[in-house]
Amino acid sequence: MNEEKAYTLRDMTAEDVFPMFKIISGIGLKEFKTAFESDDVKNAIKAATGGTMDGEKPDATAVGITIAVNIADVIFSNLPQCKGDIYKLLSGLSGMSTKDIAALPMVDFMNMVVDTIKKEEFKDFFQVAARLFK
Repeated sequence: MNEEKAYTLRDMTAEDVFPMFKIISGIGLKEFKTAFESDDVKNAIKAATGGTMDGEKPDATAVGITIAVNIADVIFSNLPQCKGDIYKLLSGLSGMSTKDIAALPMVDFMNMVVDTIKKEEFKDFFQVAARLFK
């Protein structure tokens, strides 16, 4: 069964860079750095790279989960202040109004967010943006 989506997304362009930077700024780039500097993450990385915790070396999954939880905490605690910017980005990509985006059923909205993140241009944006930190 092939379901029809409630939206279509155009290819991302240079115009989409600005709302994406605003969203990233709103989420808190500095807080991401803090998330990686937490004692839990430092201890998990140290243990995974040769240090020990109670004489046992944790597996990569445990380290990954520790890091993911810290990052998720940063994102989820700051995401509400980015709501308007996210609606604006999705509106620009879909041609729908921000009011229509806000009124989407939760499942359709989340699918739209996931489809946006999965876009090749989205991945390319972050690969290029990462060069700023090298």
